[in-house]
Amino acid sequence: MNGSDSCRHVRPLARKTHTWSRLRGAGKWIGWLAFVGTAQAASVPPDWYTRTVPLRVVQPVADQSSAYSAVVDASGGELEALDDAGNSYLLTVPPGALPGPTRITVTPLTRVGGLPFKAGLGVGARLEPHGLSFLRPATLAITPAKPLNLQTLMPWRIEGERQHLDVIVARANPTQITFVLNHFSDYGTSSASETERSIELARPALEAQEQLGRDMAKVLGQERQNQLLGIDDAETGMSSAALEELTALLKAYETQVLEPLKAVANENCALAHLYLQERVGLIKQMQTLGRGDEALDVLHDVLGEGLSDAVGRQCLKEQFELCLMSGGDVAGLVQWAIGWERSRQLVGADDAPRSLLDGGELAAALKDYVQRCGRYELEMVSTLDYEGVRPDASGAISLGSTELKRQISVQARLPLVTQASSAVGVSLPTGQGPLSYAKYEEAGSTSMVTIGVTGSCTSSAFGTRAGNMQVKLDLLFKDKQVQPPQKIQGLSEQVQKILGRLPRIGLLSVAREVDLEHSTLTIQPGEPTEISLVKCVSTGGSSSEKQEAQTWLTEWSQRLRPAGDEQAGWTLEPLQPAPGVLGRLTQHDDGSRTPQKDGKKVWDLRIDVKHTPHR
Repeated sequence: MNGSDSCRHVRPLARKTHTWSRLRGAGKWIGWLAFVGTAQAASVPPDWYTRTVPLRVVQPVADQSSAYSAVVDASGGELEALDDAGNSYLLTVPPGALPGPTRITVTPLTRVGGLPFKAGLGVGARLEPHGLSFLRPATLAITPAKPLNLQTLMPWRIEGERQHLDVIVARANPTQITFVLNHFSDYGTSSASETERSIELARPALEAQEQLGRDMAKVLGQERQNQLLGIDDAETGMSSAALEELTALLKAYETQVLEPLKAVANENCALAHLYLQERVGLIKQMQTLGRGDEALDVLHDVLGEGLSDAVGRQCLKEQFELCLMSGGDVAGLVQWAIGWERSRQLVGADDAPRSLLDGGELAAALKDYVQRCGRYELEMVSTLDYEGVRPDASGAISLGSTELKRQISVQARLPLVTQASSAVGVSLPTGQGPLSYAKYEEAGSTSMVTIGVTGSCTSSAFGTRAGNMQVKLDLLFKDKQVQPPQKIQGLSEQVQKILGRLPRIGLLSVAREVDLEHSTLTIQPGEPTEISLVKCVSTGGSSSEKQEAQTWLTEWSQRLRPAGDEQAGWTLEPLQPAPGVLGRLTQHDDGSRTPQKDGKKVWDLRIDVKHTPHR
């Protein structure tokens, strides 16, 4: 984590969950929805959503010292960052938006070079990982230190890869502006003059669906203005003219974008994914504009059914192959499947309501793939050589020597398995099994003098009792640092133009790999115990008894950092890459750092994590 915990935090969504109805219930839409102008004519140009759009390239600079990072899982959560000026940036991820743990970073922006607004940057933040998409929309609420001027406010987004600036729709009041997020980019505001506003609103959007949203916003804005002026009596719904214009826009988008994608989706699952992404995005556009019921009826009529189940099964299999190559990114696998199912439900191809993984055409195959890809093996080997005084003799009255040597070696090999769960998407890989002793040797001697009795004792190894070790593996994934742009061969010029107008997220973004730096192991070793036999001879006679000790466990506890809940175990990080394994953690101490009074301790620990999928 970066930043101070006192002013930045992540918390579960216990009491506050943003819903669409609440987002529509307060504040004012700023951006294209507030710009009431002449809507597109019923006859939409044939290349309106596929024509080449010049890039508006800008140079955003983030304040890394004010960044805040945390892991958010399927239960959702909130992250808040503060900048030096006192502006607050609150990211809310609702439950079910992410299928598994994902490391998220919120970083305030300090400036943006090349902005087309003389006033420059107002407030803004970078959300990472770039291109991260959600199964349910997230929100970014910016609360500025100074009140917002709604008359000049201009919200915008900067696409990370192409660094392109687009003005967008956001909801604002004088104290806060809220962005609804389909995917991560840079989001912010500027103060714009009338001239600057007119120029930017006249520029076409880079993303085709953003352009569609602008076109529909104009129709709805004009419709609302007509109602307020008494021109239109349709107070409870949309007028026939508005419905006709929306239908024309949606049919144009279907013809220019969706139909060409659907035609090649059977041949390429990356394009099938984009096709689904665009369909779901249309639903979100309707929800964002606040006219869901009427507009969705139009959308259902225009789109009809989606891709066939056979395409879904084949694409899910390809996602499984990507999961194998990534080191077990089952969250990405689940996210694809849920997106597929949800898109069918949203556009009316499947009326049955479903939880994340219960029921559904692909549920059985998905659960099988998750369990096959999300399999790991943990191997742990540790040794401790101890030479010093007997720990249990330190409080005795002793006038002679007290010596002890113990050589201990423990080992464990456990399978760790990921489970698919309808409640949370996927569980973390977990496993339990014996932490056994491979070696236990002891040689101890004590000469003692107590009141009226003299004698000596010897100790030797008698046996051991294994610990019941429990392990949880929390793997995070990140985009690969070096990744050539993915190109799809053999596509028509029309489809290539469409791809140029789509967001660079999903299967066309960079491949993912394990983020070892931020991945952790949590281990509860149980109660491994050494049993020694102590024999004593004294002037009072002889005796023998068994004594139990936890020498290795005590050393483990002193050397490793416990988790927040000590009953959960100890958290181990960071893992390091090593030949033949996914990640490795090692510790070695030759005894030179051990205080002399504690005796000499030579400690070694090696933990290997391997990805062992069932292909």
